[in-house]
Amino acid sequence: MGVYTIRSFHKKSLTLKALLHCCYGFSKISVELFEYLLVNGPADLKKLSTVFQRDESTIYRHLQPLIEEGLVRICSQKMEIGRPRNVYCAITKSELVKKLKRLTEDWYKRVMKFIENLEFK
Repeated sequence: MGVYTIRSFHKKSLTLKALLHCCYGFSKISVELFEYLLVNGPADLKKLSTVFQRDESTIYRHLQPLIEEGLVRICSQKMEIGRPRNVYCAITKSELVKKLKRLTEDWYKRVMKFIENLEFK
């Protein structure tokens, strides 16, 4: 995915992939999983495994950081027959916007405070 710096964002267009990688340090596949769920809606491990042509354990491992950061939730989906199954759901676009705004605003405040108090030893 490459290394993203503030300077590199000035030189090229910003993408959701780049922003998620920069803000959270997610792997390429984690970002792709999130984007898939955001666009296509809930999916179970089997579906994601098929779409991404990866083992279910690999998909599960790459979903964990998304779950830990609150970008993906485990939801229960009712079936016509049998018990409900677990599926992975991305947060809504408006929730994502709020999270990213809060994260970048907090980061900006910390950086500005650091710069204002910068000392050279």
